[in-house]
Amino acid sequence: MARRSFSHRVVSSSIALWGSTALAFVGTVVAARALGPSDYGKVALALATATLIATLLDLTLETGVVHHGSRALVNGDLAELRALVLGALLLDVAIGIAISGMVIVLAAPIAELASAGLLEPSLIQLAALATLGTTMDGTTGAVLMLAGRPELSAWATAATNLARLAAIVLAISVGTAEAVVAAYAAGTAVGGICRVLLAWRVGWRKWPAAGRPLEIKRWARRLAPFAVHSSLSTTLVSATDSLIQIVLGRASGTAAVALYRVARLPEMVGGLASAPVRLVMFPENARFVASGRINDLERLLYRWSAISLALAVPAAVAGWFVLPGLITALYGERFADAAGAARILLVAAVLLFGFPWMKTFAAVIGRPQIGSALAAVLLVVALPITAVYAEHGQNAAAAGVSCGVTAMTAGYLWVARRYFRRHRTERAAHPMEGEELEPERSTVFP
Repeated sequence: MARRSFSHRVVSSSIALWGSTALAFVGTVVAARALGPSDYGKVALALATATLIATLLDLTLETGVVHHGSRALVNGDLAELRALVLGALLLDVAIGIAISGMVIVLAAPIAELASAGLLEPSLIQLAALATLGTTMDGTTGAVLMLAGRPELSAWATAATNLARLAAIVLAISVGTAEAVVAAYAAGTAVGGICRVLLAWRVGWRKWPAAGRPLEIKRWARRLAPFAVHSSLSTTLVSATDSLIQIVLGRASGTAAVALYRVARLPEMVGGLASAPVRLVMFPENARFVASGRINDLERLLYRWSAISLALAVPAAVAGWFVLPGLITALYGERFADAAGAARILLVAAVLLFGFPWMKTFAAVIGRPQIGSALAAVLLVVALPITAVYAEHGQNAAAAGVSCGVTAMTAGYLWVARRYFRRHRTERAAHPMEGEELEPERSTVFP
């Protein structure tokens, strides 16, 4: 039954997330074809700039809520669980409002700094509203995971992209970049509302209050390390993408930004194709660690990595030959120059799909600082390559991202190998009473 339930969640998440990806992709195609490289580049640059500021200043609470919430559920302490969720939600809302308000007020200098005068302040203000719509997504997503319904988070994402696509279709009748950015904001708001309603229905109302809630200082202390490092990790990853687009925009113009965005098709497919497994694995893996089942965690990661790599490598070989024609067919001849960069990004796509556990591993084992350190590796590798070879436009950005993802993946493999080896060593030295040790097996990551 447990295996069937796990499979059902993966299948449901796959349908939702892949459908959501398709909707987002169609929205990108519709906007790009309607606006052209120059105006669509403005849309991409405005959204990237607002996202960069939001990720620099926001706190990511999802991983901390899942980690500590899993322990609270294992211990049957629903009062602690409710306090963690409520505190995280209130903090999310307060920070989101403050950040969006600041961006709206300072839109003019931000637009000048990000684009050397190419962006209108109104685009930055509208993009700030799009980031406001994601204010509570982290905490509500954590609630859905803890409630054993992570697939509902995927369906909320699908609702977001469906609403966004509908808004974009209406916006292109206006024909301006401002209308398209406003469409992104409207779709994001719809998705945020869906997540709140789902989290209340399947999680919060089914966790009755028992005893007195935690004091604010106590839950703040428990969330703080995860919030800081998870936020730093998210910031570094998002900053890498945003800064790459800003560097391209300043060095090669907004058309290069648009070509790079289109070229990210294989990277997007590689990262999102494995998202259903990652979404379902995260709360499962957190429960393994909370219950001390480290060997089960090791075997699960090995199995999924082997399956994922077996699918990713041949798909990448096929993609090398298919991408030029596919990009031209989808986006038109004006975006044909994105094909070379898309081929370079096949390396990143294989690694992101092949090791779907990387994004959550640090939080799962309770070492969020590892995630921020390896996200920094991505930044310090990818951005300098892009900046040094910026005259090559989108190809330089693609090379930087592929090299950065390769370095980050190598770091995660090394960390995981050490973590599981240390567990086996400690278990051999201090076996539990009555426990018969399993024979030594090779490490998951030789």
